Amino acid sequence: MSRKAKFVLAIFLGGPLALATLIYVVSEVQLNRVYTFPGADLVIPDDEASLARGQHLVETVGGCVDCHGYALSGRLDFDNPYMGTLVAPNLTSGRGGIGSSYTPADWERSIRHGVGRDGRALVGVSAVTLHNLSDTDTAAMIAYLQSLPPRNGQWPERKLGPLTRPFLVFFPGEMLPATVIDHEARPDAPAPGVTVAYGHYLVFLACVECHKEDLGGGSEPGEGMNITTGGNLGQWTEADFIKTLRTGRTPEGEFLETTYMPQDRLRHLTEDELRAIWLYIQSLPPVYRENARP
Repeated sequence: MSRKAKFVLAIFLGGPLALATLIYVVSEVQLNRVYTFPGADLVIPDDEASLARGQHLVETVGGCVDCHGYALSGRLDFDNPYMGTLVAPNLTSGRGGIGSSYTPADWERSIRHGVGRDGRALVGVSAVTLHNLSDTDTAAMIAYLQSLPPRNGQWPERKLGPLTRPFLVFFPGEMLPATVIDHEARPDAPAPGVTVAYGHYLVFLACVECHKEDLGGGSEPGEGMNITTGGNLGQWTEADFIKTLRTGRTPEGEFLETTYMPQDRLRHLTEDELRAIWLYIQSLPPVYRENARP
């Protein structure tokens, strides 16, 4: 083999290996970075109203049940040699659960910051949106989680496969929310009510993950429809909007696509919450995005 041919072969074989090595090193740095920030000094309530509020946040607004299951005893997301093993842990105090060992500070760091007890970033959590929770709502959520009856749910340890690591490097905000969160920021805490401000609060907890911050949606898998007045909602009434969320069927006679849209839990939003969200949507400029579902 000529020297030139050997050089070309070395580039052909060495390029992918160098890229794979770089991805592994960068992902290891991301995974092993230790985050330090002042925790919130939360007072955890124990009254029935706060526990009910916490349950509503966990099951309906915050969407914890989407990953951890309705019993919150955890779920195995995937387990194969290429993607690895990713688990939504058991949140209760039962066998295999974290509920018996987590302190309020641990809960707050994981919920709002996407950081585990060891200070390292948690994988695949919803902290980018839940970072917007007010102190009062975070405390209510923790109170409810601490009150859960024990459920047994033992799952294998997390292990990242070679096909998962590129996502940690190129889409860190989706896989490792702790890398993009402003850990020093403190979220606003608007009073619950049928107001634009409270609608904005709810939208940033329950809607922007799929519909994007401008609510203009998109056409890629997992991206929601355009829910600004630039889409079909421009022809809807408040009653149409509420009925759609309750029934899963739009005024145009279409059924909501439920592979990604969690309509089954969002239909339990209260009337006032839905009206507040509607007010916030109406306050926004219309978005006209090519190829976004209307």
